[in-house]
Amino acid sequence: MSKKILFIDDEKDLTDLAGLYLRSHGIDAHGCNDPAQALSRMQQERFDIVFVDLMMFPMDGITLLRELRQDPYYTHIPLFVLSAKILSNEERKELMTLRIRFLAKPIHPRDLLKKIQEKVPS
Repeated sequence: MSKKILFIDDEKDLTDLAGLYLRSHGIDAHGCNDPAQALSRMQQERFDIVFVDLMMFPMDGITLLRELRQDPYYTHIPLFVLSAKILSNEERKELMTLRIRFLAKPIHPRDLLKKIQEKVPS
């Protein structure tokens, strides 16, 4: 069974390129460029790993991640922040509390693939 990944980022180029690279490596990668739409989609469709940008509109990434952690399915699913933002101490603490790992942009596609393979074995 293919790993099902969702990238939520307002940068369409990022979601398109990440999806293309990961699909070429057998991963069922999807992108969404609107955080509110992504939240709705994740209530209907299930993913193995979710990557979320922090700086988005109309909903920021932290708000979306809080919502996800309240969904019983996403309580234990690996969630990642993929962002260029420098986090405040308060934001770091919240990510730790929510059990969310931080990955800094830019990230090489090989490193992204490695993180996914570590979290969801074949």
